[in-house]
Amino acid sequence: SKYGNNKWCLILDVDEIFTYPHMNTHDLYDLSQHLETQKKQAFGALLLDLYTQGSLNSYSFQHGDDPLDTLRYFDSAPYRATRQEPKNNLWVQGGVRERVFFPTTPEKGPTLNKLPLIKWHWRYAYINSTHSLLPRHLNDEYNGPNTNECSGVLLHTKFLPSIIDKSLEELKRKQHFGKPDDFVDYYSNIAQNPALYSPNSKELHSWETLEELGLMNKGAWMP
Repeated sequence: SKYGNNKWCLILDVDEIFTYPHMNTHDLYDLSQHLETQKKQAFGALLLDLYTQGSLNSYSFQHGDDPLDTLRYFDSAPYRATRQEPKNNLWVQGGVRERVFFPTTPEKGPTLNKLPLIKWHWRYAYINSTHSLLPRHLNDEYNGPNTNECSGVLLHTKFLPSIIDKSLEELKRKQHFGKPDDFVDYYSNIAQNPALYSPNSKELHSWETLEELGLMNKGAWMP
C-alpha cells in the first residue's frame, strides 16, 4: 500500500517461477509497458506443476541447484475454467495434481489461476493468495489457458523431494487455510512417494513450448 501504489508489482510464492512471452529478449518493464498500452491492470498466469520422470524422492536436490534441471515435465491438459460469484473470480482446475490425487473428486482439485503481476492501488486487496482480487472487476483480466489474451505461466516447483517430509508435517499440523480434513488423503498420498509422470506428460523446453500447447499466449504483443 505504501511503496507499490500506482506501480507494477510482481507477487510470487517462493516455489513459483514467473514465465511470460518473449522473456528471453524483453524484461518485466517491457511487459508492463505493453500491458499499459492495452489498458490492462493485471496479468494472469496458469500455475503449472512440474515433476520428474521418477518418484518424488528418486533424485537428489541440493541447496543452490536449479529445480528446472530436474523438474522437466508437466501435464498440458485437461484444464477447465469457470467463474465464481460473488467476486466473479476465475477458477481453473485440472493438471497433474487432479489426475494423481483427485481422480474421483475433481471438484477438490487445487486452484491453478493467479494474477501475479498487477498495477497496484492501495485500495486493492488479494483474496486467497493471488488467486483473486477485489475490486471484483480485476478478476476479468485473466480468462485462463487457451485464450487469445496476453498471459503467462507460473512454473510450480512444488514437487521436489522435500515435499514428502513437508506433507508428513502437514498431516500433523492440520492447519490448511481451507478445510484441513479435506487434505488428509492428499498429504498421505504424497507421503507414499508416488511417480507423477505419465505417457501423456510433456517436456518443458522454453516459453514457446507453453504457448504452442495453449497454456500461455503472447496476444497482441509482437508477432
